[in-house]
Amino acid sequence: MIPRAPPGAIAGIVRRIAQTDPDGFISVDERNATTTPGLFAAGDVTIALGEQIMIAIGDGARSALSAYDYLLGKQPAPLTEPID
Repeated sequence: MIPRAPPGAIAGIVRRIAQTDPDGFISVDERNATTTPGLFAAGDVTIALGEQIMIAIGDGARSALSAYDYLLGKQPAPLTEPID
């Protein structure tokens, strides 16, 4: 696995518009929404667990759908509970 690095220079810009952790990674909720309404983030710039490519692809798809719903003014569908 390739080690993950903080987003570097972008962190300074992002910290002005969204919450980040001390290393500069963007805080997101389960829908990849940041603390700024209408701003979504995905992949290696977030604090979400897992850095594999497939997880980043899924995060990107979830972020895109969340942004689409936000732009349409839709209420997000309730999240399902994980199956044990």
